[in-house]
Amino acid sequence: MWSMIFLALLLLNILIILIFVAVMSRRAEKVPADYNPLTIEEMKKHILWNCFYVNENDPRGWAPKTSGYGMTINFRTKKNARIFVRLIVSALLFAIAHLLVTTMR
Repeated sequence: MWSMIFLALLLLNILIILIFVAVMSRRAEKVPADYNPLTIEEMKKHILWNCFYVNENDPRGWAPKTSGYGMTINFRTKKNARIFVRLIVSALLFAIAHLLVTTMR
């Protein structure tokens, strides 16, 4: 029974993470035609914990990564980045709890 509860909580948490990411990426304002994107060096000033791009003044929902290839979400505020981290940690805790409950049988 506990196994099913933890599994349901894990799946619910994953769904919430996906919705959160979708909302964060859709909050992008329409980028004006005269918008001059930040350089990589300027973008690095807005990196939180060497992991999250947080810049309220950047209208893009998705921005190029400051290192490597690909894109990253602009979380806009530190609060949004903290919420995302808490969601990930809680999903990991539910997964560990599910694993522990199923292996203790």
